[in-house]
Amino acid sequence: MSPGRRDFIVAVLLSGTAAAVADMRPPSLEATTSFIAAAVQRHHARVSLRDDEERAWTVVAEFIHCSVEKRTSHEVRVFRTWEARTSVARWHLADTDAAAIRVTNDTRDGKRSFMVTVPCRDHRACVDRGRSGRDRLSYLEFRSDQIAQRVAAAFRHATNLCQESSSAPREEP
Repeated sequence: MSPGRRDFIVAVLLSGTAAAVADMRPPSLEATTSFIAAAVQRHHARVSLRDDEERAWTVVAEFIHCSVEKRTSHEVRVFRTWEARTSVARWHLADTDAAAIRVTNDTRDGKRSFMVTVPCRDHRACVDRGRSGRDRLSYLEFRSDQIAQRVAAAFRHATNLCQESSSAPREEP
């Protein structure tokens, strides 16, 4: 084999190795929160406690850097008419206990669901639910354990990134 051809093959192998290493970097905060938002939009279980009195469930998670807003919309039957209701929960990922984010399962009406529980740090009430007050946790419900586990892992990763960025010393201009 000629030295020029050998050098070309080595260069191709090294560039392939460099690309593989680059792909192994942990995802950025933006990529992680985009994944969570997409998973919630596509896979959140639309479960109601009283199926005949509630319908049209929609859950959306929106992120602005480390701030989370989870909006739950549904319709409730009130005296033979359907009324739209929306509840909003807001919190900051830096206030979340990353180690305590977990997935639990539940069975209701013969249907299994998997709950991703996102608690506040130090048992504080960091989740603002508007008129409903403040709470110590938020949760998301999925039909798939695999999706729930991936969302929980993404929340842990995003929480760690936000806690690192909030504790890092800021440079002054």
